Amino acid sequence: MTADEFSASGARIYGLYGWKTQLAKRLGRRRETIARYASGQARIPEAVELALQALEANLIAERTA
Repeated sequence: MTADEFSASGARIYGLYGWKTQLAKRLGRRRETIARYASGQARIPEAVELALQALEANLIAERTA
């Protein structure tokens, strides 16, 4: 997952504003760490990528139910 894909997914789940803070709380990470992933300064761990994909899948399921 690229930084752009990560950012797009976070924004789809939590909205354009405040998504980094909300995602950090959900994943048990610091907001600064999420910002590093989003900017490409840090590699996105596979576990974080999978968690983000699961969150997005759950959101889609909720919206279509």
